[in-house]
Amino acid sequence: MKNLKKYFATAALGILVPVLAHAQAANISATDLPITGYNVTGSPTSVIVSGTNYYPNDGKTLLVFKNNSGSAATATVTNQVSSVDVPGMGTITLSNNTIALPANSIVIAGPFPKNRWDTSYGTLAVSVSTPAVVSSSALKVK
Repeated sequence: MKNLKKYFATAALGILVPVLAHAQAANISATDLPITGYNVTGSPTSVIVSGTNYYPNDGKTLLVFKNNSGSAATATVTNQVSSVDVPGMGTITLSNNTIALPANSIVIAGPFPKNRWDTSYGTLAVSVSTPAVVSSSALKVK
């Protein structure tokens, strides 16, 4: 009976974990940044959809945004912690990071330290003010 309970507990976890992980799984993949360079002009190609998008984050990932509009936009990187305790300084409140995306521009941002921005799923949560005209990609620095 003990082994049966263990089996069902393990089976239930196997069902729940993928469902929970899917909620914040990266929907925009990262490309390794090659030593030979990365053509920013022809990239990025991943169009940001409305709402929040998730990028893989290992603490060495850069985000590339291309604003194809004549209007400015803003990308917001959501913190995963709201404050940190710093010895000798006390508690410091952290705010979300905003990235200005001027009209018709390419902006590279990051890297994003995991202890501040990384979710428990290894992803970075980003939303954009005018998603229909902004495309993005993630570059992993080796």
